[in-house]
Amino acid sequence: NENASIESVRNKIPSSIAEDIEANLYAAFGTTGTEFTNSGRSWNMYFTPVTDIHLKATEAGNRIGVVSDIFYVYVFSAIALLIIALACINFMNLSSARSVYRAKEVGIRKTLGSRKESLIGQFLMESVLFAFISLIIAYLVVWLVIPSFNEISAKQLTFAQILTPSSLLSAIGIAGILGIIAGLYPALYLTSFNPIESFKSSLPSISQNKLSFSGLRNFLVVFQFAISVMLISCSIIIYQQLAFIQSTDLGFDKENILILENVEKIGAQTESLKQLLLQEAPIKEVAESNALPPNIWYEDFAGVYGSDAPEVTINSMVVDDDLISTMGFNISIGRAFNQRSESNAKYVILNQTAVNQLPWSDSAKENEFFPLGEFILFGGNEPKYEVIGVVDDFNSASLHYDVLPLAIFHEASDVWAGPNRFLTIKFDNNANLNELIASVQRQWKSIARDMPFEFSFLDDQLYVQYQSEQRVAKVVSIFTALAIFIAILGLVGLISFSIEKKTKEIGVRKILGASTSNIILLLSKDLIKLILCAILIATPVAWFMMNNWLQDFVYRIDINFLVFLLSGFGALFLAWLALSYQTTKAALQNPVKSLRSD
Repeated sequence: NENASIESVRNKIPSSIAEDIEANLYAAFGTTGTEFTNSGRSWNMYFTPVTDIHLKATEAGNRIGVVSDIFYVYVFSAIALLIIALACINFMNLSSARSVYRAKEVGIRKTLGSRKESLIGQFLMESVLFAFISLIIAYLVVWLVIPSFNEISAKQLTFAQILTPSSLLSAIGIAGILGIIAGLYPALYLTSFNPIESFKSSLPSISQNKLSFSGLRNFLVVFQFAISVMLISCSIIIYQQLAFIQSTDLGFDKENILILENVEKIGAQTESLKQLLLQEAPIKEVAESNALPPNIWYEDFAGVYGSDAPEVTINSMVVDDDLISTMGFNISIGRAFNQRSESNAKYVILNQTAVNQLPWSDSAKENEFFPLGEFILFGGNEPKYEVIGVVDDFNSASLHYDVLPLAIFHEASDVWAGPNRFLTIKFDNNANLNELIASVQRQWKSIARDMPFEFSFLDDQLYVQYQSEQRVAKVVSIFTALAIFIAILGLVGLISFSIEKKTKEIGVRKILGASTSNIILLLSKDLIKLILCAILIATPVAWFMMNNWLQDFVYRIDINFLVFLLSGFGALFLAWLALSYQTTKAALQNPVKSLRSD
């Protein structure tokens, strides 16, 4: 019941599931619920709305993790709104810029008695009509690009899902509102003309006490290019961060590693499978474990044996004799587990972060070989485990997180290892992957019979962690290209109008000896100034946005100012190309033709 009190539900649930929790605690930790809580440990329940599981799972404490991220929904929505804003700005700019061609129409209508309100209504209706035509074209474009969208987003959307009554009504409503917003400025501009001035051949002027339309138009040009420069900068920084992630040393071998899953289903036959796999030519090493990077999430409390200091939370993994060498974990102090030794059950290997976080005594730290020979308790219970080695820190999760404290136990120990087992298969660099997979599958079938054969490559698993960022990079790149295209299109329209307006001035200047470069400078200098202003505005905004995004990564790049310099130069260069083409064409025209009408 959506009106139920969460507090009352919270109070009722513990008594109703006490037996299940008791059984799970005993299976996981070999202890009763009372013993578990008396040892200083605790368990928690989290209420997660079903509607939040997909996009907000970790915010509510849900251990399934985030399936997707609401942040990127906001990002894409914001970018879409910016693109719509760019299109509206283009319409407003070009409509007002070319208003000279409708000035006489406005003058005639006003002379014949049309009121300003009716003229505004007419222009708004025209704008809304354009918006509805654009909506039809937009649906055609969506129909064409939806396969590409599905590929980028890893979704399976169909065009029919977009054509639902609710989405159609929403689209029609949004198109109508955008049509009114985009048409309001040109409508006010056109209806502000003095009827007498409207019949002159030049562009009618607007009284000084009214809104400065040219100033507003300049502001809109700055806004357009600020968005473009901002998106260019964001795209570059996102790709730089992704490249940094791919090149970062994770502290283990990630290449040429095949992960065989479902190994727990063959139980004691795992060792036989390992020996069969080692007989295959391209396979160099095979090892077993209950977890692997980037998904080492088994955690419990650990403390120093004989110490009253508070325990700390430490992740754990359970491995065989070979996993440490197969994965390339570097032992900085001590040694790895002995081959085929029963004593391995009593030992533990810690990573450096775990060594730093455990509450060792001062006398222990003074030991020359610290922490070798020290003992820890894991899970609050005995047996105690002797530290025989320390591995260098490696990233057991994604680079969004710092290195987690980790204890590595042998499979012969009493540490709970969870239900899953994996075989890590290191193969030769020159191995044929299809032949390798076929060999592994053949040996699996010889042992597991009809059990499913499931595998993955470690580098693919590492890549999957950053799929959201990869998709964001692609989408932002597409939107960036679209934003630049719209901005340049608007710029070309404005410069074309400026050239038409100054045709006679250009002719007079050329007759008086002005060079082509002088004419180009005359026509483009004001717009170039506006674009430079846009770059100055976009730079701090882009830096702020990207700095916030990078804070989600513990391991991140430093934002280089050259990124913004490059982005600004790129936008300026594209604008200059568009301006140069239009202005050069105007500057090379015969001045006699431009003055012929006079």
